[in-house]
Amino acid sequence: NAKVLDLKQASETLVERYRQRILSSLALAALALVVVVAIALRSARRVWRVLLPMALTTLAILAILHGCGIALSLFHLIALVLAAGLGLDYALFFEHAADDAADQARTLHAVLVCSLSTLMVFALLATSSLPVLRAIGLTVTLGVIGNFVLALILTRAYRGEQHA
Repeated sequence: NAKVLDLKQASETLVERYRQRILSSLALAALALVVVVAIALRSARRVWRVLLPMALTTLAILAILHGCGIALSLFHLIALVLAAGLGLDYALFFEHAADDAADQARTLHAVLVCSLSTLMVFALLATSSLPVLRAIGLTVTLGVIGNFVLALILTRAYRGEQHA
C-alpha cells in the first residue's frame, strides 16, 4: 500500500494555490484601499488623482516584467504591494501639499529624499545574484521611479488646472 508522491507536482500545486490566494487577497485589499481613501479624501477627483499614479505604475511594472520575459513569482507580487504602498504615500504627500510655494518645495524635497534613498536600497537588491532579492529589488525599483514621477506629474497637473 505504498503511495508515490510527486514532490515537484506537489510543490507546484502548493505554490499555485498560494499565488491564487495572494491574488484574491490583493483584489480585496485594493477594494478596501479605494474605500478608505475615498472616505478620507471625500472627493472622487482627489481619490482618482491619488490612486491613478499607483495603478498606472503597477500596470507598467507588470508590462515591463512581462515584456522582459520575467515570470511573476510570489516575491514579485509581494514587492508589488510594497511598491503600491510607496506610490500611495507619494501621491498623498503631493496631494496634501498646500498651495503655498514654500510648502510645496518642502514636500517635494522630503519626498525626493525618501524616494531616492528607497531607490538606492532596492536598486542594490536588484543587482543581487539571489533570485528572491533580485525580484524584490527590481519590482520595487521600477515602482519607486514610476510612482514618484507619475505622482508628481499628475498632482502638479491638477494644481495647474485648479489655478487656471
